[in-house]
Amino acid sequence: MRIAIVGSGISGLVSAHLLHEAHDVVLFEAGDHVGGHTHTHDVEVGGQSLHDAQVAKIERICRKLDLGPGQHLLEIGTGWGALAIHAARHHGVRVTTTTLSRQQHEVATARVKAAGLESRIRVLLSDYRDLEGSYDRVASVEMIEAVGREYYPAFMRVLSERLTPDGLALVQAITLPDHRYERSKREANHINRIVFPGTCIPSTTALLQAASTTGDLRLFHLEEIGPHYATTLRRWRERLLSR
Repeated sequence: MRIAIVGSGISGLVSAHLLHEAHDVVLFEAGDHVGGHTHTHDVEVGGQSLHDAQVAKIERICRKLDLGPGQHLLEIGTGWGALAIHAARHHGVRVTTTTLSRQQHEVATARVKAAGLESRIRVLLSDYRDLEGSYDRVASVEMIEAVGREYYPAFMRVLSERLTPDGLALVQAITLPDHRYERSKREANHINRIVFPGTCIPSTTALLQAASTTGDLRLFHLEEIGPHYATTLRRWRERLLSR
């Protein structure tokens, strides 16, 4: 069977790895552009290409964090370096970004060098739990799905410990409704078997409960972006079938 996987984020790479021995797998990604689960190119959504929409999403993250010159941003989960480069280039912050993926570390480091931002961005190959120091802002974009539910409190404690007293953290996550999250603890489902193999999708309540164990994290803003994700998947499918 020939299988097309669109997007080389964590779920795309995991899916490709699990399927490649038994199937002919093709991984689609516009490698010279911004990477991530909402990215492809030349597909219009409401007059905006998905590439432009991805850049707009990254800019929205930066504005939610109120980034500005003189701040130090910690990114947990580097991806392919898009957020770190955008934040340093357009908002004047210093960035420390960490990943456990050697491939992503290599690509992100090369992209930072190509962007001429080596003095402002440090790319680490390190577990987020081993980080030290304090940061004005912390961002983690769709990395917590790989953490595991038993480690949510530890993840939130790291956010708390790394933030300055007046700092801000932003966590973007794929989530399940509470009733489906409870069911996912007991049985495998389409999401963790097919869509995001090997991952643990949290619920909003599970994350908030984990955050409450730290004592000093509180919810400032919550936004549901699920409808955007559905639109992205539909446009990906239309583009794939048109080829």
